[in-house]
Amino acid sequence: MATSKKVVNEDSKRVKQLEQELKDLKEMMMKSFTNSANNAISSDKDRDVVFISLVLGILNLATEGNGRGSVYTFREFGEEQSIPYSDAKSLIKNNKKFIKEGKVYIADEALILSERLDKDYEHILDRDSLIELFDKDKTTFSKLFTSIPKSQKETFARIISSRILKGEDVDMNIVGIVDKALGIDIMKDINNGKGTDTDNK
Repeated sequence: MATSKKVVNEDSKRVKQLEQELKDLKEMMMKSFTNSANNAISSDKDRDVVFISLVLGILNLATEGNGRGSVYTFREFGEEQSIPYSDAKSLIKNNKKFIKEGKVYIADEALILSERLDKDYEHILDRDSLIELFDKDKTTFSKLFTSIPKSQKETFARIISSRILKGEDVDMNIVGIVDKALGIDIMKDINNGKGTDTDNK
């Protein structure tokens, strides 16, 4: 009996020891998780976010409504600026329409997700993808072009005009699809002197 009680006591001690070890482990994991979360928040506040202009010409984005606060000016299509994280969040809040229209591209997946822009970004093309539309076949181009926001369609039409005015070759099938989608006549506008020779970089 004495041996049996001794075994039970040792088992009981072992169980208590394991419970304490488990408790310590949980506390350590929670502390580690909290530190990681705090570090992530801290690193977000310290990092910059790249914004890329997708309009031809000047684009101004302000951190406050009605053009107040810090104003970031993009002077040409494809211009990149590294913007502090806190300002980036303010730019999104106060320029939501421009963001959703794809007038500027945010090259930061984490911020896009945290600001709930992921659904919009399923249809917004980045700078390179927009230019690569010129290399697509007619069917692929039509499918991609019809899915992007109207603002990006209009920008692409201006890029077409710019290329034609510079004497560059442009697939007329693409021109026809763009004309139909926007209800315009690019070649007619160019011939009437309405085309704009805007830099496309």
